[in-house]
Amino acid sequence: MSLPSGKIPLFLAGARGLLAGEFLRLLHGHPAFSAIHLYSRLGGEPVQQIHPHLSSTQILQPLDDLAGDLAMALQAGPAVLVLALPHGASKPLWKILQQSWKANSAPWQQNLYVVDFSEDFRLTQESAEPWQYGLPELHRQSLSESRLTAAPGCFATAMQLAVLPAASNDSVSQEHPWMFHGVTGSSGSGAEPKPGAHHPFRHQNLWAYSRQGHRHEKELLHSRNGLGNPSVHFFAYSGPFSRGIHLTAHLPLKTKDETSKTWLQQYREFYQGCPFVQILEQEAPSIRAVAGSNRADVQVMVRDAWLHVFLALDNTLKGGAGQALQSLNLMLGYPESTALPLVGHGY
Repeated sequence: MSLPSGKIPLFLAGARGLLAGEFLRLLHGHPAFSAIHLYSRLGGEPVQQIHPHLSSTQILQPLDDLAGDLAMALQAGPAVLVLALPHGASKPLWKILQQSWKANSAPWQQNLYVVDFSEDFRLTQESAEPWQYGLPELHRQSLSESRLTAAPGCFATAMQLAVLPAASNDSVSQEHPWMFHGVTGSSGSGAEPKPGAHHPFRHQNLWAYSRQGHRHEKELLHSRNGLGNPSVHFFAYSGPFSRGIHLTAHLPLKTKDETSKTWLQQYREFYQGCPFVQILEQEAPSIRAVAGSNRADVQVMVRDAWLHVFLALDNTLKGGAGQALQSLNLMLGYPESTALPLVGHGY
C-alpha cells in the first residue's frame, strides 16, 4: 500500500486510558501526522490533568463529536482513527461511525486507516470489513496491505512470540498440555482504580487470576497461527510492579534428543528481520531490561523432554500501544520501527 501523500490527521477515541497516554507519548517523535484530535466520553478534560507526562495544552473533545469531525477530514483526504476504548465499546461505536459516514457520503473506505486496541475485532468477523490481526512478526505483509487492524492482547502477544517458532517444528508434542505462566504489572488493569491495581493490595503481593481460563488463550489458538489443537493451560498472575510481563512457556517435546543449541538457532532464524524481538543466548529475560521499550526478549532451553521459553516485554508497549503503532507504521508504509524505542529504561 502506498504512503498517503503529506502529513495526515489522527483521531483518537478513548484518550483517558493508560494505553492512549503511551500511544500519544510515542507520537511526539512520529513524522506522519499533521494534527492529533483527542476524544473521551464526556470531553472537556485537560490532557495534562489526565496524562501529566505529555505536557499538552489540549482539551479532550466529546466522543459524540468524533463522527462529524472525522467525516469532514475524510472528505479532504486520508485520516487515521485509533480506538483506545474499553473492551466491548469499539464495536458499537464503529457501527455508529459507519452510519454517520454513510449519511454524509464520507469516503472512509478509501481514506481511513483504523487501529483498535480492544478485543472487539481480534477474533470475530461480524462486520463486513476484514480486520487484520496486528502481530507484525507474523502478519507483516498483510498489515502493509490493511486499513483495519485489531491490536493483540498483551498476554496473547507474549504467548504467541514465545511459541510460534516452536509451532513450525514437528518436534513439539500435542499429547501433553502446553503450560504457560505469566506475571503482569498493574498497568494491565487499566486507568480506573480497582482492588487488582490498588497499591496497598499489589505491593509485596502476588496472586493468580482467571484460573479457569484466560481470554487470551483464544488468541493463541486461533486458526491463523497454525498451532493445531493443543491443550493449553495458562495461568496469569498479578505482580507488584507497574509495567511489564514475564512469561514462561513449557512445551512437551516428542523425544529427548533435542538440544538447547538447536532450538536457539531455530528461534533466531524465525525472528530474523524482526527488529523488536531479541533472542538471548545465556541470560534470562528480565522486565527491567525491556520496560519502556517496544522490545521482547526471549531465551530458550531444553530440559529432559521439555522446551522452556522465557520471555519479557512491556505490556503497555510491545503488548499494547507500541505494537499498535508498529502495525500502523506498516499500514501507512513507514518503517515499522518509526518512533518506537528499542532500548528500555534500565532502572
